[in-house]
Amino acid sequence: MNNSRNEGRSANDHDTEARRPDDALRAVIVSGFHEPTGNIDLQKAGAFLLAHWRTLLAFAFAAAMAMYAASYLFPRIYRGEVLMAPVTKDSEQSGISGALSKFGGLAGAVGLSVDDLDVATERALAIMQSRGFIEQFISDNQLMPILFPRGLFGGPSKRTLQDGYRKFMRDVLLVKRDKTSKLIQVQVDWRDSAVAADWANKLVDRLNSVTRALAIDQSERSLNYLKEEYEKTDSVLLRQSISSVMETQTNNRMMAETRPQYSFEILDSAKTSDLNKYVSPKRWLLALAGSFLGLLVGAFWCSRKGKS
Repeated sequence: MNNSRNEGRSANDHDTEARRPDDALRAVIVSGFHEPTGNIDLQKAGAFLLAHWRTLLAFAFAAAMAMYAASYLFPRIYRGEVLMAPVTKDSEQSGISGALSKFGGLAGAVGLSVDDLDVATERALAIMQSRGFIEQFISDNQLMPILFPRGLFGGPSKRTLQDGYRKFMRDVLLVKRDKTSKLIQVQVDWRDSAVAADWANKLVDRLNSVTRALAIDQSERSLNYLKEEYEKTDSVLLRQSISSVMETQTNNRMMAETRPQYSFEILDSAKTSDLNKYVSPKRWLLALAGSFLGLLVGAFWCSRKGKS
């Protein structure tokens, strides 16, 4: 009988110990407060928090302060931003589309169509983010030593322009387009505010120069082809259409040669930011992440302490 009572008392003691808040922690870390059925055991979670809230709060606060202090070791990143709008060419589109609507083959031969003109902005932005464009920008401005500075021990850099392109697209350049307003933001992030603004402005200027050169070259090749076709045909109607297209192409070439902001009009150029206007590190976000990490560490510490 005594043995039965002792066994019963031991079983009751075991059940009581299993309901201790320390044992509830195993539900926090191992099963995330989940019962075997998969439901959250709020009773165990609440018991654990009530038993250890001071410790958990101390861990969270200490970790948040540590992350906030550590954020001062990270380099400040500044943003140079250019706001621009696509340059419309409504009159040019109407002239070309009207002249070429009757002769689809002629339109394809000169490399023009209404659809091509509608996607001119997307094409220009694709050029800006292409590897050839970025690598040439890096090479012309000698940015490789800036993108990949030598370490403490010096030594020659083995990075290539392809490495520079990847880093530039991953860490430096961001192009955002508002589908509603049609406005475009070119953002350049770098450790130096003046450098970030300078790169952003140069990128947009180079893009306009490249698209201008492409437009002039396209117009010249189209004009040469149209002149040949004009001489070969005897159709009065076709000659009239070709003459109309040639006039439009001549106007296009003239506008490209005289308009520096060919594809995009700069509404607001990039300016050097104030020293306290950096975009990274976000100290409050790091502190928040630190507090969450502190809670996890504190929960684990309370669990180990409860088992010992």
